[in-house]
Order: sequence, then C-alpha cells, then structure tokens
Amino acid sequence: LSDVGQTVFLPKLITFLKREAPGATVKSFPIPLQDPGSALSAGGVDLAGGYFNNLTTGFRQRFLFNEKYVCIARATHPKFRRGMTIEAFRSTQHAIADATGMAHSAIEQFLHENRLRRPDTLRVPTFHVLPSIVANSDLVAIIPSRLGAAVGQHMRVKVLPMPVAAP
Repeated sequence: LSDVGQTVFLPKLITFLKREAPGATVKSFPIPLQDPGSALSAGGVDLAGGYFNNLTTGFRQRFLFNEKYVCIARATHPKFRRGMTIEAFRSTQHAIADATGMAHSAIEQFLHENRLRRPDTLRVPTFHVLPSIVANSDLVAIIPSRLGAAVGQHMRVKVLPMPVAAP
C-alpha cells in the first residue's frame, strides 16, 4: 500500500478482518517502484492496493475508485482566508510528495505545463508528512481527497479545491 492507502484503508481493513477473519494478520509494505508484481508472483504478498500502470498480465485486478486531488493550507493562512484562488495558489510556496511512479504524476505534469505553481520549496517522499508540515507553515500542498478528508478533521489545515479543474 502507498502511504495514503495505509492511512485511509488500513483502519477499515483491520475492522473488516477482526470481524471476518479474526486470526488474520496484516503486514504492510510500500509499493516498490521497480517490478511491483514480483512479490505477488513469488507469494510474499497476497494483496496489493494502489495505482499500478506497470503490472504484467496474470494478476487478478479490480478497479476500486477514482480519486481527485485537493489542496491543503494552514487553517489560518492569510492567502486562503476566502478560499482558493489561482493567484493565491501561484504565489504560495509548495510542499510536494514525490510523484515517481504514482498516479499524481499526472497532476504534477498538468501543473507544470500550465505554469500553475512555483518551483517546490519542499519535496518529501510520501504524503504522510505534508499535513503536519502545512499546518505549521505557509506552504500549500496537493494531496488525494481521501487523505484530505481524513486529516482535515484532526489537524489545523483547511482543505480546498484545486484552483482549476485537473485531470
């Protein structure tokens, strides 16, 4: 599972397994960028959840959902007092989760092609740390909406729509 998958889906999976398979255990691993299917093929992993555009045939796959992305900013950020604007988005420094091999690489490409954000001020390997960084800074970040819903209730961040419709 990705970091977002761990945050959003593991609690639900644990609840389900406690009810349906109380003896089951779960060990979560990050999705390897190179050959993500090898652990499945070898039997070391029973289930993988995430965005896979590089699995070969021979795997049972199921589409689960579409995801959209949202922005988060510190709840008291002065540029986002009245919500999201393109000007505020463009003029604010960005914290970014590395998009290598992940679904949000399309968002990064879209923002770059349309000159919608400044060069990143901070780049981190996963989404997990972005909400706490944003809650304590003047940075803005783009995260999956399910993660935004999960952290928006518990952290001092404002969850905002993207400034323009994104892929």
